[in-house]
Amino acid sequence: GGGGGGMTRSLSSPDVHKDLSSSASASDLDSASVASGSQSPSYKVFVLLLRPSDRIFELIQVLYDPRTATVGDLLDLIPGNATESRLGRQIHVGLLRPNSGDGSDDLADLTDLNMAASSSSNTSPGRDGLTNNGTAPRSASIHRGEILVAIPD
Repeated sequence: GGGGGGMTRSLSSPDVHKDLSSSASASDLDSASVASGSQSPSYKVFVLLLRPSDRIFELIQVLYDPRTATVGDLLDLIPGNATESRLGRQIHVGLLRPNSGDGSDDLADLTDLNMAASSSSNTSPGRDGLTNNGTAPRSASIHRGEILVAIPD
């Protein structure tokens, strides 16, 4: 006899919709900077970690300061956010934007670890893809909530 399969699952209480506003915790909000009392803004992005040889993957969230962080800084945050130790110890050489959305591949591979992760106001590309002074953007232009893939070495 196999019985019930040994699978258990916790069920939420039926009155879960009674008062959602009082049950929201600071971790549910995208304002970790407010909760910690610091004034630095933080962006949350999601990074997919892959290890095809072991057939494991993990989707982690990374919080960073968009004013100062580089692509390399985001990679440095991976070990502290990965729960699977083999993925946390893995060397990553850059980030990959799976779908840039505009059809261009210019910023699909983010392998310049010194490149700013997110645009600041003076390096934001305009309609033509160039900044105010006519140069190509020196930023990876990573946006809040974006999903990226870490490129394993």
